[in-house]
Amino acid sequence: FTWIGFYPGKVSARVNRKLASHTMGTVRDLYIIADPSVHRGVHMVNEAAGGSGGANVWYVKLPGSGLVLYFAGADVRAGEELLTCYSRTYMKRPYSVPKACADPRCVAAKHRAHSGLDQAPLEWRE
Repeated sequence: FTWIGFYPGKVSARVNRKLASHTMGTVRDLYIIADPSVHRGVHMVNEAAGGSGGANVWYVKLPGSGLVLYFAGADVRAGEELLTCYSRTYMKRPYSVPKACADPRCVAAKHRAHSGLDQAPLEWRE
């Protein structure tokens, strides 16, 4: 796997509803709120929507740190869009998501509810 980077932003104990689309939850009931004026970084990775090639980037929420680490879960060609699965707990979407997900934590048509490292495949933790 190729590590891409950490989700950037300010860690907060409260959700900022105005910036919900730029907010990532962590395993410590904290939220990372990215600055929407910053146009480069893993906070710009979109969710694989229906009709896309599927997720090629996965992430894990690291225990005890409030950090979320993104990595390439498949080979990514130059110029290819980075796409991930936001999980089934993400806010109501205005778009459809694929029933089959490339993220190994999602089983069949059921997207995962958690993204903690403890639920990740063993090879991710090594």
